[in-house]
Amino acid sequence: LLLLLLGTAAATRAPLPPLIAALTEAASRGASSFTIPRGDYHFGDTLIDIHSLVNFSVVAPGVTFWFSRGGGLRLFDCWNLRWSGSHPSAPFVIDYDP
Repeated sequence: LLLLLLGTAAATRAPLPPLIAALTEAASRGASSFTIPRGDYHFGDTLIDIHSLVNFSVVAPGVTFWFSRGGGLRLFDCWNLRWSGSHPSAPFVIDYDP
């Protein structure tokens, strides 16, 4: 279990953002990887739960996920999951936006 929560305010429980929905749909179709296009993604105080990614790779070069207080990314029941940027000069970053 990986847990990243920012702050203590109540998080928003909303449908998965389209990008995350596409990622989970790719995994459920049997894809072995998913590439997130380079850029900044702002999720506000949304708490994103991702379940059951198995033998899966997320490639996210130069991607930053921005959350505000109460938001975050949680992974449940995932194994052999690789989530990375492609190079040290293009990392995958999760950050907090006050």
